[in-house]
Amino acid sequence: YNKEYMESVNNIVSKHFKYIKFKMFNQLINSSLEDTCEIIYDGTPYPDCNTERKINAGLDIINAISNYYGISAPVWIDNAETVSEFIATKAQTIRLEKVRGINELTIKF
Repeated sequence: YNKEYMESVNNIVSKHFKYIKFKMFNQLINSSLEDTCEIIYDGTPYPDCNTERKINAGLDIINAISNYYGISAPVWIDNAETVSEFIATKAQTIRLEKVRGINELTIKF
């Protein structure tokens, strides 16, 4: 029963996300289940993802929360220079990047 319940919860939660999935339980050696909540991005656990995937996983979570509550807020993205392609978001994004040779803050609109 617990396994079916956890898989049902996992499916309900995961349907709100486009790029990430959640692993809601671990099956132990003795066949019992252990509660967990691990983000999986394209088959890779979140802690093992590179910075680009971590940022895009965060954007996917922000998109899901924004869609669920019908709101949108500006999103600050630090280390944006490490990302070659951002996933689409309805939110305004403010990207912070380090550019070699530039020692002054520049604001572009």
